[in-house]
Amino acid sequence: MYQWFKFYGSEFLSDPKIVPLNAGERSCWITLLCLASQTENGIVRFINEDQLKAMSGIIAGDEMWIKCTGILEKLKNADMITLSNGNVTIKNWIKRQYSEGYLRVKAYRKRKGNEEVTPQREKEREKEYTAKADFRANPKLPDAEETKQLIERLKK
Repeated sequence: MYQWFKFYGSEFLSDPKIVPLNAGERSCWITLLCLASQTENGIVRFINEDQLKAMSGIIAGDEMWIKCTGILEKLKNADMITLSNGNVTIKNWIKRQYSEGYLRVKAYRKRKGNEEVTPQREKEREKEYTAKADFRANPKLPDAEETKQLIERLKK
């Protein structure tokens, strides 16, 4: 499982397959990419359209929910994914995530026994990631008094 994936921002903004998508459909696409990043092969297993829309932050029954109906078929017709037995495969996932240079460096590090070039920095990143994940799982929400004080400060 990976914590990140390659995302080409300028390509996303100008890709002719992305441009016609509405905001909810784009959210579904990015959610699929995030789910694919948790696999090694870009295959998102056993997800249906309603689950995808819910995971994308689209509220069931909302106007956007209705506008996003058929998103998986739309992405398939745009040649961005394939659908098979409840699985969604992101096309060209491996090619785009693992360039030849990356694979060459990874093999070299493995041969040399140095898979982590900067182990200290990796440990720091893992600690930061864990702290953020802990906060997301158990956020400290302000109590009524803190909220009141914040509102008063914002009024000034």
